[in-house]
Amino acid sequence: MLAKARGLDWSRLLKLGDLQKELQVSLEQMLELVEEVLHPEPYSRDEICKTLGISNEQLCENILSANTQH
Repeated sequence: MLAKARGLDWSRLLKLGDLQKELQVSLEQMLELVEEVLHPEPYSRDEICKTLGISNEQLCENILSANTQH
């Protein structure tokens, strides 16, 4: 969701470290980005899907691990 917020291809930047390298920012700057973009409450699947522009099926198949799909 952070990559999407920065207008990047989020589908190839699924790890925070990959996004940090792409943005060429420090760890402190990544923390600022997290605090700026993400809210502290848990995200619902619908909210994630809407933000990323994907279906619930795509979320389950491409992003969620087996232990987070229930």
